[in-house]
Amino acid sequence: IVQRLAAAVGDAAIRTGAVLRALRRAAPDGSRWTLAFDGAPEVTVDRVVLALPFTMLRDGRVHLSLAGLPTIKRTAIDELGMGANCK
Repeated sequence: IVQRLAAAVGDAAIRTGAVLRALRRAAPDGSRWTLAFDGAPEVTVDRVVLALPFTMLRDGRVHLSLAGLPTIKRTAIDELGMGANCK
C-alpha cells in the first residue's frame, strides 16, 4: 500500500522509518498540519492520512491534544474497540 501511495503522490510526500509522536493543527481552518517525529524533523503538510490503531492514539504514543479533532472523532478513538476477524 505504501509503495503504491508513494508512486501516486511522490516519494517525498511519504515519511517512512520515523516514529510519529504528535499531530497538531498548524492552521485554524485545518488546512495545514504539523507532524512531530522521534529522530526526524517536524513536517508541516496540507493533508494527513493516519493509518494507526486507535490503541496507539488512546494510550498517548501519538499526542493529539493540539490536533483540534472534532468530538465525534475523539469519541471514536476513545471508545471503539478492535475489530474481530476470525479465520
